[in-house]
Amino acid sequence: MPFLGLFHITIQEPASFVFSLMNFYSLWLFYKRVKRMDRLQNRMMWKIYTAVGLVTWICSALFHARDCWVTEYLDYFSAFAFILCASYVSFCFTQPWTSGSGTRWRISTLYGSLLLIWYARHVYHMTQHFDYGYNMRCCIGVSLLTTAMYLLYIAIRWRRFRQFSRSDRILIGIIIWTNGSVLFETLDFAPIFWTFDPHSLFHAATVPLPLYLSVFLREYVIEHGYRLDKDV
Repeated sequence: MPFLGLFHITIQEPASFVFSLMNFYSLWLFYKRVKRMDRLQNRMMWKIYTAVGLVTWICSALFHARDCWVTEYLDYFSAFAFILCASYVSFCFTQPWTSGSGTRWRISTLYGSLLLIWYARHVYHMTQHFDYGYNMRCCIGVSLLTTAMYLLYIAIRWRRFRQFSRSDRILIGIIIWTNGSVLFETLDFAPIFWTFDPHSLFHAATVPLPLYLSVFLREYVIEHGYRLDKDV
């Protein structure tokens, strides 16, 4: 395991530490861009998603800087919270009929409540017995569900319009990039230059994703606004 001394502080995994901070900065830029999207539907939801992500990457940086039970709990539990939050966002975004008022609002609230209950049970279970395999299965399962919802959204868009808009193509690229980056977690090789192991490369691969996501949302807002104007 590589170590790096910085200002008399020993950083145990410098590559993962730096890439975690880069992800934090990338997500912060995403937050600033979302704030300027006045016509973005459920903008507050995206802000909350970003806030959870920022906390997650800080916890990740702390864990890779100093591995102890406290930072490990912070890293794993915040990461699972971010994954669940991403699932909720994908549900509300791809199924906009669930996030309005009345009955529609209750559907999205029910889904969010179920995720919160699962998160609480997950944290309790993990504090009783820290099961890495169980945690990984939960993360992969939720991530696959999130991917499936976006793929269904893309399929419905194709069936309706018989072509992909610019935002659709960007979203497809994000889906491929996100799931492709996870492949680093399945690899097992000696760290490159004694520093860059598969997990750190996974963190490196996710750095551009918030920026691509902001481009997708911008294009979506433009297209959605255009259709509203056209319908009028």
